[in-house]
Amino acid sequence: MIEDKLLVLRCKKGSSDALRRVYQKYKDDLLVVAMAVLNDNAAAEDVLHDVFEAFVRSLGQFRLTGSLKGYLTTCVANRARNINRH
Repeated sequence: MIEDKLLVLRCKKGSSDALRRVYQKYKDDLLVVAMAVLNDNAAAEDVLHDVFEAFVRSLGQFRLTGSLKGYLTTCVANRARNINRH
């Protein structure tokens, strides 16, 4: 959790290495979630990339108050469910 807070802080300061570390740290687990909802590998990868793109755009206002993995997992699950609804 402390590592995640430091990574988020570094991301906010523009560190591409920190963002890469967050992505590498959680991508496999997040893809599993997206695949469970969508049952389509390409769509799951698109969801993962969409969520990380939105994460980067929101870094200025983002405040980590809990688990970064939990936050990203919720974002991925919600995005995948939205795609299923459409």
